[in-house]
Amino acid sequence: MRPRFGLAMTFWNLPRFALALALLAPATAAVADVAITGDDPRQSVTVTAENADVASVLEALSSKYGLEVEGLQLINRAETQTITLTGDLYKVLGRLLRNRNHVIVRSSKSPSGVAKVMILNASVGAKSLPAGSPAADKAADGAGGE
Repeated sequence: MRPRFGLAMTFWNLPRFALALALLAPATAAVADVAITGDDPRQSVTVTAENADVASVLEALSSKYGLEVEGLQLINRAETQTITLTGDLYKVLGRLLRNRNHVIVRSSKSPSGVAKVMILNASVGAKSLPAGSPAADKAADGAGGE
């Protein structure tokens, strides 16, 4: 005799199947959390980010310290990280962007000491040209527009 599974048996297992699937599925959307402490960015700030992409951290720093950020659209927002960085704002930005080609424009007129951050290439591990090489000198001459 063959066991029979009718329509009632299928519907009875459906809620169990859905529950098991929900419990086994990884979380698809992690909530990004960025906390910034420090009132004197020229001296020391602490940035703590949990499941945050670099663009979110830069947006939070821009909001708190009034610096301009260009090139956020180049950053992959799916690449999240959990980090804590401490130091003056210039050093924190340098460490945050260490694997990306970027420019940090300092300003003595800005309360934070930094006026602008420009992301030139957001590919992690993008290599810059060695200083003093003919290719770097040519790129610098072309970038100056003089």
